[in-house]
Amino acid sequence: MAKPTDANNKQQANVKEDGSQKRKREGPQSKSSEELLKEEVTEIMDEFTTLGSYYQLVDKIGEGTFSSVYKAVDVRHEYYDNSNWDLSTICNDYERINLDQSSSSFMTLKRIYVTSSPERITSEIEILHQLSGSECVVPLITAFRQMDQVMVVLPYLPHDDFRAFYRSMEMDDIRCYFRCLFTALKHVHKNRILHRDIKPGNFLFNYKYRTGMLVDFGLAQVVLKSRQSNVPLSLMNEKENMRSSHFKEPQPAPVGYYKNDSRNPVRANRAGTRGFRAPEVLLRVVHQTVAIDVWAVGVILISILTARFPFFQSEDDADALIEIATIFGLKEMKECASLHNRTFHTNVTTIPKTRLSFIKLCMALNKQKAEAWGEQNVRDAVDLLEKCLVLDCSRRISAEEALDHPFFHPSAHS
Repeated sequence: MAKPTDANNKQQANVKEDGSQKRKREGPQSKSSEELLKEEVTEIMDEFTTLGSYYQLVDKIGEGTFSSVYKAVDVRHEYYDNSNWDLSTICNDYERINLDQSSSSFMTLKRIYVTSSPERITSEIEILHQLSGSECVVPLITAFRQMDQVMVVLPYLPHDDFRAFYRSMEMDDIRCYFRCLFTALKHVHKNRILHRDIKPGNFLFNYKYRTGMLVDFGLAQVVLKSRQSNVPLSLMNEKENMRSSHFKEPQPAPVGYYKNDSRNPVRANRAGTRGFRAPEVLLRVVHQTVAIDVWAVGVILISILTARFPFFQSEDDADALIEIATIFGLKEMKECASLHNRTFHTNVTTIPKTRLSFIKLCMALNKQKAEAWGEQNVRDAVDLLEKCLVLDCSRRISAEEALDHPFFHPSAHS
């Protein structure tokens, strides 16, 4: 049998060395999630020296780009008047769940990272305060700061993971889900607020009690009436709007397009979650309206009707536009781009010229459930879907109009 060469011996030695180095880095045993949570709680308590006198952190329930969310016990719950945010008094349909047999009550503590700008933090707190009083929007309890650390206190909302129930929803469940969501958006939009990050993770739905609440206004913005009649509410871009060169939409260009475009890209707000951004956001339109929230609701609805979540899952804006074009067809996508003085061009040959039928799409992807829902229910749901997922944002249904849609009034058919 041939002896291993020096090169092989060297390679084997390197493997052993790499393995030992890896074990050394990892330590004898990786820390459990409980240990990591305990360390994180200790760190927070050290930064918020008075926090322990008011709240006891018990779990970490979420984490995002700008914040972390924790479940906590309100140690002094019985000393305060909680009627302004008590879910049993705010929500008529919400049956209060006794999570703790003691007099203490669970809270949600949102720790906003120091990387967030003071303007963003102030805006979120002001918007939450402005929106207080709605049965479908999370109420603000209080907020406090210590040095550069900010904590927002909200009610704890018992809810279910969207992925756990969206495939098994009955039609009445779907109605309740979207009635709550549109009710929340009606209140938000009436107060001239654009949420900008509508998605299942930001709408906490309790499947058992059929009650939901809209949360996370970290990306929300104030909107003002536009002078243009076809755009009811246009986004106030704060500092960006002060610069006329950024505020103006590009003028219509000559027929055709640059193969190698050397012009500076248009600066527009692209905040939101991939897969839920409206076409006008992907096309970088400066004047964005509350209609982008309605588009995102439509994406949630099509995810439920087709039992496909996430329905859109591209990594960048270009691929996202291709995904939308696959549904709506090349003709409508070009028309949509033209509305905003943009050009939509692609060499992807598989994109159809005309749109797909939403009903056929639902039947093809979720036939068994669609048949169980009933033909009329599916037709009403798809009609609402078509009014939410309109490429032309000026013709997209509003949250208030959606609540009057026949989908939410099935008794009218009988």
